[in-house]
Amino acid sequence: MAHPGCTRLRATRVRARTSPISIGDTLVSRMRPTPLAATPFLLLLLLAGCAHELAPSPSSAPSSCPATWTTPAAVDQSLTPSAPSLHVVARASASGSQDYRCASSSPDGGAGFAWTFLGPDAALADCKGASFARHFASNGGGTPPEWQAQDGSFVVAKKIASSPSKEPGAVPWLLLQVTSGSGSGTLGAVTYVQRTGTKGGVMPSSGCDAAHAGAVAKVPYSADYWFLGP
Repeated sequence: MAHPGCTRLRATRVRARTSPISIGDTLVSRMRPTPLAATPFLLLLLLAGCAHELAPSPSSAPSSCPATWTTPAAVDQSLTPSAPSLHVVARASASGSQDYRCASSSPDGGAGFAWTFLGPDAALADCKGASFARHFASNGGGTPPEWQAQDGSFVVAKKIASSPSKEPGAVPWLLLQVTSGSGSGTLGAVTYVQRTGTKGGVMPSSGCDAAHAGAVAKVPYSADYWFLGP
């Protein structure tokens, strides 16, 4: 329960800012301002007594991700950037789909049809499950893809290496090199992106023919993305 002196102090401070406008609290609206300016010593005593209420408790402070969350991923050498002195800028878990379109596979518009990759469509979350970024096809298409963080920073990256997923029937693990980006936020300094821990997302093996031309298949997938930078 708040100390009565703290209540009076807070009420007086609010009243001093809003007078003569009523803020709807009966106690505050009827309280007469205390001449705090004339009693600096009293003000110091009141503030000292309320300090424990004004300061946030350690339990309410936001917690950071555990160190293990940003420990570099264990990947094949082929998925390790050759650039020295890189560290994990951020890591996020993705959930969404790998999208494919059924289109003619014949240059002259013949009878052949096949699934073609459109790009990813996924939401990325941090270690606490909070929204971190979106992952989608860039203006250049599904390859290269784009990541845009909640703070507005983004990167576009091209695939430079791949390795089979450890999960059967899943899209491969990737190493991508950033080709463009913008913003001074989380992704502003990222130069490489690793995709690991993939599940699902593989292109359909059937269902694309003349009757389904233009159809889009959204194949569910999940993965971990590691954003690396100097």
